Amino acid sequence: MQRQSQEKTPAELLDLLPAPGGDEDFNEVVASLQLSEELVGKIRAQQARQALNTPGDRTVLEPQEENELATEALILRHQFTEQICRSIHFRQAAITVISNIYLFANRRIFFEPGKTTEQERQQALLMLTSDRPHVPLAKSFQHHILARIWNRICALHSQRPAEKDFQKFTEIINKLNAIRNIYITLSIGFIHKMARRTPPLYMQDISREDAVQIASFGVARAAYRYHPTLGVRFSTFSARWIQKEIQRQALQGRLIRISPYAVDKSMDRITLSSPLLFAEEEDIEQKSDNTKVEEEYERKELRQLIDKFLETRLTPKCADILRRRYGLAPYSGKSQSIISIADHYRVSRSSIYQLEQSSIKKLRKHFTALAADRKTGILPGGPDKG
Repeated sequence: MQRQSQEKTPAELLDLLPAPGGDEDFNEVVASLQLSEELVGKIRAQQARQALNTPGDRTVLEPQEENELATEALILRHQFTEQICRSIHFRQAAITVISNIYLFANRRIFFEPGKTTEQERQQALLMLTSDRPHVPLAKSFQHHILARIWNRICALHSQRPAEKDFQKFTEIINKLNAIRNIYITLSIGFIHKMARRTPPLYMQDISREDAVQIASFGVARAAYRYHPTLGVRFSTFSARWIQKEIQRQALQGRLIRISPYAVDKSMDRITLSSPLLFAEEEDIEQKSDNTKVEEEYERKELRQLIDKFLETRLTPKCADILRRRYGLAPYSGKSQSIISIADHYRVSRSSIYQLEQSSIKKLRKHFTALAADRKTGILPGGPDKG
């Protein structure tokens, strides 16, 4: 039991349907899908542009292309559902998932409307335990169900290989992942656009490159779930998933969990309460003219004091974290996110956040003492490594 909990895969990674041994060749799998020649040609042209790193990408998914990809994904989910109902080796994996998963209004088993969650559960279990199961298209498993069943299939296969059955499931999963990658390939311009629109408060914890990667992750999760019957275009549907992923990733490294809604409202209050927002342009220019020399001198002195503090009162690692986070020398003007710093040191984001906050606390304490000592003519004491 302990081993299972240690090897538990996060839900957001289960969503991406990881395949043992890696995905098959993308172009080969695309060729095996029932896609139009026009769409396949568009995919290959976009791949060529990305290989050449062509700027100003304006490729967009047309409504008929969204419909084509969504229909193919639905057919593959139906094939997966049929295969699991007929599989002797892996049927129990689906029964376990459906018996134990928590369901609610927006988290269903099938695409068929009009049933309560418990009615769906009973229908699914009846379908899985039937000797001759009949699986209508409307009884195809939704993605969150399919992803959890696939995870259990992979675990069971590693313990008791069943090559023939497993190969059939793997082929379906590789095709679903190819459709996911098609959505990402043809949405790259939209992904960069959404990354540029990341709220400034979230950009304190993630870099622009991080935002692009996270937006791609959001598009991937949306791609598995989208269908035109939802009543919106794919860009509208995936925008919600991108925003959700950016919020989650930006706030994940913080020790105190903050609701994304609360963060957004705080941003609104900070923006609206800014004194410069209501200041007249002449007032701002006058203030700038009168204080420019003094402010430049103060900034220079402050930088020198901070550099001295980092060199003498923090460990090299803590000092480097602050320099990276706030773009101090030698990273001048290039502040880094908690995610990228955690990757550099190969530690968790919460560990970097703890060290950052501890170092800032020492910095505040040091400057408070320095201000008091300057008033009395006393210089600060010796170094306090930590």
